[in-house]
Amino acid sequence: IVTLIVVIVFQWSTPFQESTTQSKLKNYDGNRNAYNLETQVLSAMAKREDSINPIAEFPMDDYRASRLQLSPGRPLFATFDDFLILSYKDTKVFPEKDFANITSTFSPSKSRVKRLVCHIDRSYANLRKWQHYIHVVAPCWSLFRRFPNAKHYIDIHAKKSPGSDKPWSSWIIEMNKYFAESNIHFLNNDKLRRPGSGDWIASTQMISHGHGWGDPTGNGPLINAYYFMEQSDIFDLQKRVLGEKAMHGPSHDKLRILLLNREDSSARNWKYTNQTFDLIKHEWGDLFDVKLIRSFSGYSFKQQATVIHDADVIISPHGAQLTDLVFSRPCTTLLELFPRGFYYPKKGTLLMEAGGIAFIGYHFDGSPVSEAPAFDYYNNTESGKRLREERRSVPIFASPASILYALPDVLHAAITCRKQWLL
Repeated sequence: IVTLIVVIVFQWSTPFQESTTQSKLKNYDGNRNAYNLETQVLSAMAKREDSINPIAEFPMDDYRASRLQLSPGRPLFATFDDFLILSYKDTKVFPEKDFANITSTFSPSKSRVKRLVCHIDRSYANLRKWQHYIHVVAPCWSLFRRFPNAKHYIDIHAKKSPGSDKPWSSWIIEMNKYFAESNIHFLNNDKLRRPGSGDWIASTQMISHGHGWGDPTGNGPLINAYYFMEQSDIFDLQKRVLGEKAMHGPSHDKLRILLLNREDSSARNWKYTNQTFDLIKHEWGDLFDVKLIRSFSGYSFKQQATVIHDADVIISPHGAQLTDLVFSRPCTTLLELFPRGFYYPKKGTLLMEAGGIAFIGYHFDGSPVSEAPAFDYYNNTESGKRLREERRSVPIFASPASILYALPDVLHAAITCRKQWLL
C-alpha cells in the first residue's frame, strides 16, 4: 500500500511540476514577448559571427564587452572572518592602525550580543561622498542583520565628519535617515554607557583589501570588492528606501534598457551617448524600451534609486552614479565603460551581490588588467595618485556601432537570467 501511494504521488507530482514550469514559461514567452526577443537576440549573435567588428573613426574608440569575473578563490559576499570583533568593554576606542596581528575574541555561535557597535574608519582624507560611504556602511548593515535582537550602533571615526567644515554629502544624510528608521544609532564621539560582557565593537576590516584594484605588483589577479554578507540584506535595504516599490526579482515586462551618462562631469563623460541611444532605438526599439539619462544631476536620492531599480539593462561609464546599483534587482545587467589604462570594476561586484550580471566595456584592442597600472592601497604614493587621476579623468569615446555590436551578449545574459529565475 505504501509503495502504491508513493508511485501515485510521484506520477501525479511530476506532471504537475512540469505543467507548472511550462505554464510559467508560456506566460513568460507568450504574454511578455520574451520568446520573440530571445529569438531576435540569438539571430543577431549568429549574424554577428559572419561580420567584421566595426572600425571606428577617430576620435571614436571601438569597445567590446567581457563578463566580469571574480578573483580566483575570493567569495562574492563578506563573512564574519572579514570583521575584527572585540569586546567593547575592553576596547571602547578601536585601534586605527596595526590591528593586523589582533585576533577577534568574538564567536558568532557562542558570544552573547546585547549591543553591537560597527566602527568605521577609512584612509580617505575625508568620508563625505556617497560612493565611498556605501563601501564602509554596507557591511555594518549586513552585520546588524545577523543580530536582530541586539541594539545597533555605528561609530563614525573619519577625518571629516558632520561637525566639520565639510559635512556629509546630502546622499549620506539621506541614507543615515533610513538607517535611523531601522533603529540604528550613530555614536559619533560618544561612548556606550556601562559596557558589559554583551557589548561588542566590530571593524569592517574587509575594506582594507577589497578595493577592486589589481595586485600591487601588477602580476596578480583583480582583488574584487565586496559589500554585503547576503543578497537578502540588500533587499532589506531596498525595502527600507523604496517601500512597496521594491521588487525582489526580475521584471517580466518589456525589457528596459537605460543609457546613463555623466554629462555634468568632464571625467568619463561618454561623448557618443546620444548617437548610441538613437542607434539602439532604431535597431531594437520595437522589442524593448530605451531610456537616456544624460546625468543624475537634479535627481533626488530616492529618484535615482527608483531609476536603477526599474532598469533591466544599464550602459554607463564608470563613476559614482553606479553606486546606486545597490538598488538594482536580480538579473539587472550592466555594461560599465572604462577609459584605457584604468580598470576599477568595484561597482560590478555590488551589482552581482544584488543578483545582477556585470560586463566591462573596454577598448577592443586592449587588455584592462595588463594596461591598468597597479595601485597599492597600502602605499598610495603621490605619483601613483597622479597617474590614477590622469587615467580616469578623460572622456569616454566608445563608438555607437561597437556598443551595438556588443549589445546582444549583454541582452542574452539578461534574458537567460530571467528564465532561470522563473525555473
